[in-house]
Amino acid sequence: MKKMMMFAVVCVLLTAPAYAVSLTLQMQGVVGSIKGGEASADVATVTPMAQFLLDMGMNQVFPVAPASAVYKTNTVFDYSGTLTGGVRIDGGSNDVTGYDWVLAKYNGPNAGWVLFKLTGDDAWQGSTIPLKSDSLWTVPGPSGSGYDLSNFTGYRTAVPEGGMTLILLGGALLGLETLRRRIRA
Repeated sequence: MKKMMMFAVVCVLLTAPAYAVSLTLQMQGVVGSIKGGEASADVATVTPMAQFLLDMGMNQVFPVAPASAVYKTNTVFDYSGTLTGGVRIDGGSNDVTGYDWVLAKYNGPNAGWVLFKLTGDDAWQGSTIPLKSDSLWTVPGPSGSGYDLSNFTGYRTAVPEGGMTLILLGGALLGLETLRRRIRA
């Protein structure tokens, strides 16, 4: 399954154009970037891309021929996690309240995707992400001439299901009580 997902991600990204601008990957809460850009933005397509960024180590680049990096992770902070419950939010909003992670799509000839971490000590500061890519990418031109936020997909961190844990704990306690009674008898 993981090999199939990786193959699909690489196929999607092989068609993405390289770009000449750079992303500042030392910003707190910016997990990494995916260069290029006209890939589909549906949840099923972007979730493996976002998860791939989380699975990469700190300061890593995943190159795609011809010698252009497609994935790049933060150089200062090391992030990890498992994404669940992707919800796509189309343009117009940059309010990311209620999500643990957000994969944002910035449109433009040299733009791409940025994964933000929104909870914890090393998280993005604030409840909104940039509407323009100026603060993320070095874009020629005056301030405010960056690429527009097209959409984003919000995720929650996977949490182990609590019901089965309680059932197992209850069974263990019942077993200990039964064992205690047998030993006393």
